[in-house]
Amino acid sequence: AIDQNIEICAHPALREELEHKWPRARFVWSDNELNGLVDDYDNKDCEVLAVGRLDDVLDTPLMLDFCERSLVFTESILLET
Repeated sequence: AIDQNIEICAHPALREELEHKWPRARFVWSDNELNGLVDDYDNKDCEVLAVGRLDDVLDTPLMLDFCERSLVFTESILLET
């Protein structure tokens, strides 16, 4: 996504770290937690969501939102914790 100049929706709590690590990336910062990322995706503000798998798979409503949109997790890593 970064090399292809695709907009990436991300949580603003990660802004400083993501911008430092990926200065060329085109991030869109959501104002409404993780559900805001889905809203931004629906509004076509971005084509990719930057979310963590471990925390988010336990959020059933969020996972249902992902499934309804045919969104999948990949092995891409933006930040390591």
